Amino acid sequence: MRQGEHIFEIYGKNGNSIMRGHVGLEQNKAVTNWHYHLKYDNFVDHHEQILLRHRSLPNWGTPN
Repeated sequence: MRQGEHIFEIYGKNGNSIMRGHVGLEQNKAVTNWHYHLKYDNFVDHHEQILLRHRSLPNWGTPN
């Protein structure tokens, strides 16, 4: 994953982008930072940041 990777984009009725979702890897590489940007601040500020620790992800298909 690249730093600040673009994940999704939402467009308004006029076809212009109004919201962009990104995910980034924190410096310790053990946490991902999920957030979105809005058009009204020219996509500069990070809104509603969610930090997800990698160790908290489910370990699918592995024995307990």
